[in-house]
Parts: sequence; C-alpha cells; structure tokens
Amino acid sequence: MALSQCFLLSLVVALFALLIANAEMNKLTKNNDIYKFLNTTDKIWVYNTTEKRRRQTICKYDLKCNISSNGTFFHRVSKERPEELLRGEFLNWSATAPTEYNAMLVFNGSKRAVGLEVLEYASKAYYCAVFTVNLFRRGSPVYRELRVWDRVLKKIKVLAQDAPTSSTNCSEV
Repeated sequence: MALSQCFLLSLVVALFALLIANAEMNKLTKNNDIYKFLNTTDKIWVYNTTEKRRRQTICKYDLKCNISSNGTFFHRVSKERPEELLRGEFLNWSATAPTEYNAMLVFNGSKRAVGLEVLEYASKAYYCAVFTVNLFRRGSPVYRELRVWDRVLKKIKVLAQDAPTSSTNCSEV
C-alpha cells in the first residue's frame, strides 16, 4: 500500500513538473504582444484573410497615428470603404499572458465599439501576425487575417520580382 502511494505521489510530481516546463516553454516561444506589432511607421497590410467578400482581392491596411501602452489611434484604409480613424483599446484576451496585451477593442469615430481583434501569433521580429477578428455586426462571422508590415512586402517584391503581393494588387489604395 505504501509503495503504491509513493508511486502515485511520484507520478503526480512528475506530471506537475512536465506541465510547468510546458507552460514555461509556451511563454518563451509565444509572441503575442499587440503593442510590439502595431508600433511601426509602416502600413500594416491584410495580406490574406478568411473573410468572405464579393470581390476577390481585399485591399486593406492600417496606418498608426499614435500609440501608447494602453491603446492606439490608427487609420484603416481600403478600396471598399472610406478611410476611417479608429481607436484601439488594448486588453488581455488570454489569462496566460498577464503582462502583455494581446488584443484590442476597436472603436469608431462615434466612440462605439465596432469589433474585437485578437493577436493569435506574431513572428519573432513582429513583422507579421495572425489576428482573429470579430466585428460587432449582426450576422458577421469571426474570421482570421494575416497582417504584414509594408517593408516586408517590399523586400519580398525585390527578392521575387514576379511574386504577387497585396501591395502590388492594391497599389491605388
């Protein structure tokens, strides 16, 4: 009986150690600080999206006006809609990252909340990121966007002259 209790206790301690190690590893490898991604003078292009639209190409980018540790003001520019000045209020969407904001509540010019954008993953240098977007419109499905800094798209264009990029297809925006 004492042997089985010792074995059970050892098993619980080993599992706990594995869980702690796994959590620490996730902390080290997960890049999801929304401030670091948005704090650029580059246009941030929507390079790809799961959003369904009538037109094939979605030409949309954000351009930061200013940013603080709690939020940002930015212009959202697209072919489909007039340019709008939006405010993003940073928040922590996941309980696993208490010190980093990984999402923003987006407000329009009328100070009405119009959506939630959650940074799911960012590259190590924060040049590109995957966002989950939830617009607060009736019947609007949640979708994902791959967003990329303009300088990266320009670099890709130089490296592969024939490679299509969002900035090439959206040059009039």
